[in-house]
Amino acid sequence: MHPYVREAHRCGRTGRSRLLGLTLLVGCGGSLPLDDAPGPKRTEPRDCSLSGRMAYIQDLMTHEYLWAEQVEPISPLGYTDPAAYLVDLRYESLDRWSYARDLSEASDWFSSGAYVGGGYALKRDGADQVRFSLVYPEGPAGDAGLSRGDRLLAINGQAIESLTTAEAWSAAFGPVEAGAVVALDVRSPDSDAIWTAEVVLAEVTAPPILSKRIFSLGDRTVGYFMLTTFIETAHDALDTVFRDFKAGGVDTVVVDLRYNGGGLLAVGRHLASLLAPDHAGDVYQRYWYNESFAELNTATHLDAYDHGIAARDVVMLTTGATASASEIVMHALEPYRTVSRMGATTAGKPVGMNHYEACDLLVAPITFQMGSRDTRATYFDGLTPDCAASDDLLVPLGDDRDPMLAASVAWLESRTCPEPVPVRSAAYGPVYALNAWSQVRAGGIR
Repeated sequence: MHPYVREAHRCGRTGRSRLLGLTLLVGCGGSLPLDDAPGPKRTEPRDCSLSGRMAYIQDLMTHEYLWAEQVEPISPLGYTDPAAYLVDLRYESLDRWSYARDLSEASDWFSSGAYVGGGYALKRDGADQVRFSLVYPEGPAGDAGLSRGDRLLAINGQAIESLTTAEAWSAAFGPVEAGAVVALDVRSPDSDAIWTAEVVLAEVTAPPILSKRIFSLGDRTVGYFMLTTFIETAHDALDTVFRDFKAGGVDTVVVDLRYNGGGLLAVGRHLASLLAPDHAGDVYQRYWYNESFAELNTATHLDAYDHGIAARDVVMLTTGATASASEIVMHALEPYRTVSRMGATTAGKPVGMNHYEACDLLVAPITFQMGSRDTRATYFDGLTPDCAASDDLLVPLGDDRDPMLAASVAWLESRTCPEPVPVRSAAYGPVYALNAWSQVRAGGIR
């Protein structure tokens, strides 16, 4: 199975997504890390047959599901895939996210970001060219010499232009297993030469932090970092970043969430607590369940960290792939910090899931709506930026030439948006539509 291109607002399609860059390690089980939303409790089904798991999913979607009253019963007869059955039960008007998937895969991802793959992500640019948007430096793609901005021309000898469906991409990549070699024909920026990167698939652990720097801006000391996803290992990574920032005298923070589809809400609360240490104990986020479970409506609170930074300003870099936990951090911080957004409108996911184990499946229906201390979040159309800025795939992340970071600098200096600058390769969208689990793999659920 090959997920990937991080577009949270496109994740609700059916069918298998197979893009080799970031795939999943099928592990030996285990439990998912605990998150902030307690949710309705439910025991595992006694019957693990296909019909038993289907009945379990139908019961979840007509009881615990946030929009349970909107669900139209569908007979499970004729379905052979529980995940497809769940998708057809979703409330189409608002739900693009509820999913069911292999439990061991989900456990590996949320706990440690582990998977088998190449350690990269792809996006299309405005010229309909496919380029590498992320390359993990210590992953197989990085070892093969690939970098952000490289243009992908062919996969195992098959030209990109000939791959018009997800199935075609899957066939071009071939099987996913450690040790498999995938030949990628690429052209690096500012070069006419075509070269072949032989990517040897291996077990990869996604790094939560990809780029970090500290720089001076007038009387400010600005700390910038890219947070790729909200998984369990991000807790320690965030602590390391903020200890370095505090030691460096940082008073203004730029958080790059351009490809962050979300993840564990507890990690989002950790980030918010680090950005607002002077409000420890105050309400961070509220949760609302459907009327049948209204007694579970609750709130979480900001924690105290001695390495937190009471930031003068917090700037978030966003795109259409910025979703869920990434969005609620911005929304929930607003009562306590001046929060600005640079880039593009976010995905629009003000709701979240609880996870249920159904034999070998993780079932994750939307079960609650999120909000800040003061308001219930309703941004299904996304959060708009204060300044529009392109994601230039030909510029390294965190570079002064990055239009999104440049917009942040202009905003911090004068509270005005800079004039648009020519961008050679602006990220435009996904290589093709994603299904729900592809977005989970991208960290985009919860």
